[in-house]
Amino acid sequence: MEILELIRNNPEITYDEISARLGKARSGIAKHIKKLQEQGLIRRDGHDYGGRWEIIEK
Repeated sequence: MEILELIRNNPEITYDEISARLGKARSGIAKHIKKLQEQGLIRRDGHDYGGRWEIIEK
């Protein structure tokens, strides 16, 4: 839920920024984001650099 809130507040946030804000390892953040994507809650719009996150409202 914290990751979703960070993305909601800043759709252009990076893995490293999320990691720093939450005080968690980047690899752990990547795993959580992958799960959120698999669940259809978020998706990445654009490239890894310069792209943005989109929260999928159901």
